[in-house]
Amino acid sequence: MYHAKNRGGDAYEFFEGDMHERIEKQLQLDHVLRTGFLEDRFSLVFQPIIDIKNKSSELFEVLLHFSHPDFPNVSPAEFIPLAETTGLIRPIGQFVIRNALLHLHALDNQGDARYSLTINLSPRQLQDETFVGFLHDQLKDYRISPGRIILEITENSLMENNSRIEKILEQIRELGCLIAIDDFGTGFSSLSYLRRFEVDILKIDQSFIQRVPDDEADSNLIRGIINMARELGIVVIAEGVEKKEQYDFLIENGCDMAQGFYFSKPVKAEHVYNNKINY
Repeated sequence: MYHAKNRGGDAYEFFEGDMHERIEKQLQLDHVLRTGFLEDRFSLVFQPIIDIKNKSSELFEVLLHFSHPDFPNVSPAEFIPLAETTGLIRPIGQFVIRNALLHLHALDNQGDARYSLTINLSPRQLQDETFVGFLHDQLKDYRISPGRIILEITENSLMENNSRIEKILEQIRELGCLIAIDDFGTGFSSLSYLRRFEVDILKIDQSFIQRVPDDEADSNLIRGIINMARELGIVVIAEGVEKKEQYDFLIENGCDMAQGFYFSKPVKAEHVYNNKINY
């Protein structure tokens, strides 16, 4: 039934043996996630986002890490959709924001208030009417300027034309936080939301970056995105940069920022505190 619903409804699915195995694994993972808070199995890591011109970073993407012996290699791409389905995404999302701001507050206290953070939001969080109030309270408690927080959402979230999502995005803007479109280029083709929602940042999906500069079509597409964003006053971040040739291409074409293994893998908080990151 749920497989059919995930296809958009008005569909059917035949039961197959491997479905039972997948369901059992999901039930086990759901139990492990729910106990993970009590066992301190969630943590945050930070991936530097590099200013391309001077190859320095004052911006980090906050990434969620989960560790458990029964699920040693489980990634957010696997457990976040499950958490959205079960409703667990709300406490997980609150954990991420609370601890991200706590780390930023700690950096401020050691006299280093130059950093900002990007934090991913799930579609379910964008429909939670308590979210903005929670974010406001956390910003106030940790004395963090809202302009230092960038909230990443997907294109598909904006294309749902949901009045509740639109209202929450307006409240986020009023609060003073910035809005970034994550994985840009992989969603729907309409670009009207760039002005409708006052988008601040576009993050070009890594699938396009991986093929430049060899792939002419992707190279032209990225040039077009960068030029369009520049005309609209929107900052562009390239995701998944892994090679010098990709970095050189982005410099040549005026991209603002980039992130990826070419610069740094995600690092633990103490590396940020101790400035132990080399680009």
